Amino acid sequence: GYWAFMDGYDEIKDKEMLVLRIKSYTESGTTEISTGDEMGTFILRFNKLSNSECIIESNGTYISTGYTSTSTSTKTYEKK
Repeated sequence: GYWAFMDGYDEIKDKEMLVLRIKSYTESGTTEISTGDEMGTFILRFNKLSNSECIIESNGTYISTGYTSTSTSTKTYEKK
């Protein structure tokens, strides 16, 4: 797949958000490969990025033959 930083708009700063397009992934030993509109699309927003902590909000959609899956999550990573 590929990724790219998004330009800022309204209250969003440049490089605060990232777009991911997932071409392939492996789950339970099986590799799924997608092309075109079926590639998973995820938007990550860096809510906090510091030397000791990173908080990322994720919103995404994955389209495959016969179904669509969406997800939303917030993850916190802390330096130990």
